[in-house]
Amino acid sequence: MIDFTAKLWGINVTTERGIIPLLLILIFMIEPVTVMGQQTTEGEQFIKEKFFEQEEPSIEVLVVGSFHFNSVPEFYDMESEEKQSEIYTLVNNLAEFRPDKIALEFERKDSSYVDSLYRAYRNDNHELRVNEREQVGFRLAKQLDHQKVQAIDYKKPWGMEKVLKWAKKNDPKFVEFVEQWQKDNARLDSILFNSKTIGQILSLQASDAYLDRIQEARMQIMEVGADENYLGIEPNASVYKRNMRIFANLTSIADPGDRILIVYGAGHSYFFNEFISQHPDMKLADPHRYLPEFN
Repeated sequence: MIDFTAKLWGINVTTERGIIPLLLILIFMIEPVTVMGQQTTEGEQFIKEKFFEQEEPSIEVLVVGSFHFNSVPEFYDMESEEKQSEIYTLVNNLAEFRPDKIALEFERKDSSYVDSLYRAYRNDNHELRVNEREQVGFRLAKQLDHQKVQAIDYKKPWGMEKVLKWAKKNDPKFVEFVEQWQKDNARLDSILFNSKTIGQILSLQASDAYLDRIQEARMQIMEVGADENYLGIEPNASVYKRNMRIFANLTSIADPGDRILIVYGAGHSYFFNEFISQHPDMKLADPHRYLPEFN
């Protein structure tokens, strides 16, 4: 008879048959540790793949926000030789991005009309109207021999009228803010249109400081009616919904590997930048690579 006694982690094991039962105990005790080790390794790999080794987005989007060419002071003549030269320079600079598609602020539902309008321009049967969609978008698309441009817009009422009407009776502080905002904007426009080229203005409008200023105003609108009727939320909800719808239209025309140029009103740029940077298949191009320095 062989007596075999062992102590494993405080457990006494005695057997007449020796080492085999002891080995079985060791296997049972070690196996969970091995499985746990495998699970930990697999878990770490999963986290690594999902958060630290994501694939590089294949769709690159360049957002060029602009003032509306048909809403400028009379002296800032967009059809003058000087301004047309500036537009040609802008178009040539944007051509360096080599976009596959150009998305413009035409309503999606009007795509057929936009196609016919652009086709007429390509065939020299349409004179460009004074707006950034045609002066920049059509011009660049034709220069790059694009067969069409992309209409991605969606219209939705802003709803500020109710907010202002209520604020005039109940929130004089907000009314004062709006009046000062309007004065500041008028002064800013005067400075820009009296001293800057089209490209320089677009450069400023592409800056974080410019876009943040607009977004800060939207945040202050939300204070109106807070804890009462929450009227100030409605314009922002409308603006977000409109821009989300536009962005959804953008995704519908985007294919893997595309380089897409968006030419749009500058008030939309904040939303485009946010949505594009958060989409897993898209990345933002830096507009300042294609615009002159603001000075």
